[in-house]
Formats: sequence, C-alpha cells, structure tokens
Amino acid sequence: MKQTGTVTVIKGEYAEVEVMQTSGCAGCSKQEGCVHCKKKISCTAYNPVGAREGDLVVLESRSSLILLYALLVFILPLVLCGLSYYLFGLLDFSKLLRFLISACIFILIYVIIYFIADRRENTKKAVRITEIKK
Repeated sequence: MKQTGTVTVIKGEYAEVEVMQTSGCAGCSKQEGCVHCKKKISCTAYNPVGAREGDLVVLESRSSLILLYALLVFILPLVLCGLSYYLFGLLDFSKLLRFLISACIFILIYVIIYFIADRRENTKKAVRITEIKK
C-alpha cells in the first residue's frame, strides 16, 4: 500500500505525515467537489530516509501486515468471545454468567492485543517513509 504525503513534524526516528484520504472515496463520483474526499489525515511513520519537515514523501506499508492487524483486532476477539460463550454453555452455566464471562474475555483480548502491539518495535515501523520526492 502506497500513499504520498507531507512531513509536518519530526520526532526522533519517526515523522508525522499528513496525507489526503483517498481510500474512503475511491468509488465516489464527486471526488473533486466532495468535502469528504479532501479530508487530510495524519499518521506517524518510521523515517529511515531522513525526511525533514515540509518534504513530500512516499509512505508504504505491507498489505499482509494490515490484514493481520485487522484479523487480530476484529475477528479474533469475536471468535474467542463466541467460543467461550458456547463452551461455558456446555458446562451448564446460566446465560447471564456466560454473557459476563464472554464479555470479560472479549475486553481482556483487546487489552492483551494493545499491550503486545504497543511493545513490539516492528508494529511501530509498519508504516515507513521509503522515498523523498523532489
């Protein structure tokens, strides 16, 4: 996945980059006049090329990594929540107790994913600046 943006702030080996949102409006027929198509968003990107504030840069991220994060954040908690509800049903727990336990498991999985992803260095470098455009 590639995107072009402008560096706004440098923070050590990372840079804040402002990009135009395009994915949400890819199928929009009013791309030139739509307020939503001209929305700027900011992201933090790993800066191995030494870009400076004001530089026009190319950002890249691996699609496989983005799909993995989507799986971890959206699918895994739902699957484990449903599985725990079903398994506690086999143990003859009441519906309320099964619901409460499943909800706690759902929240716990999100907390675990957050702390694991926050501590991993390659997670922080998922979006990287690969080129400075002239």
